[in-house]
Amino acid sequence: MAIINIFSKYADDISLIVPQYCDVDLAREFHNIQHWSVCNKTTINLSKTMEIVFRRPRPLRYNFVSSINGVGLVDYVKSLGIILRQSLSFDLYVTELLKQCSKRIYLLWLLRGQGLSIDQMNTVFVGLIVSRLLCVTCLGCVSICWSG
Repeated sequence: MAIINIFSKYADDISLIVPQYCDVDLAREFHNIQHWSVCNKTTINLSKTMEIVFRRPRPLRYNFVSSINGVGLVDYVKSLGIILRQSLSFDLYVTELLKQCSKRIYLLWLLRGQGLSIDQMNTVFVGLIVSRLLCVTCLGCVSICWSG
């Protein structure tokens, strides 16, 4: 594995990040991961394996071809609960988060009908909604730092 490439493993998910200019190409690095999985007695599910090419947003649509046979090229991925688009935009993630918060507000409305006190409602609200929004606030800080 090249020093410049990043290999991270979380539970049963593996992420490989390969920059555009590198002495080892993506197909070779993926072969190294397959070899590693055989040595560690694990399997890689190719039907769940995806490739994404991060790029700057442009008005033109690029037609990329997958670098690895049997691996699909996608426009966005979900990693550790965060949806990343190929243009590094978080709009899909924010839309999904708003849908989730809307469902949780409806749950609060149902709980209020069951007779929960204001203190109990506040505890549930902080646990279900505020915690999710604070995560987005942290992501906003990261994306602002990336953009300069």
